[in-house]
Amino acid sequence: MIRTPSQATVADLEREATVLEQRLHDGERRIEEAQQVGAGTEAWEEFWIELLHTYEAVYDRLQSLHAGEQQVAA
Repeated sequence: MIRTPSQATVADLEREATVLEQRLHDGERRIEEAQQVGAGTEAWEEFWIELLHTYEAVYDRLQSLHAGEQQVAA
């Protein structure tokens, strides 16, 4: 069975959030390094913002799933 995004499990979302966090940290480091040598970073910064929005969406879905689990347990 193919899992659609709406069927993502907590574990799936936690893995995705971890990968996105690593990419955000790596991107921030690369942007800072490029700025130190005077390279243009506008495109990188725009991509980094898009990546941040993706992370925020995953985090929000994860929080919703955790809240749903707590309601079921209560």
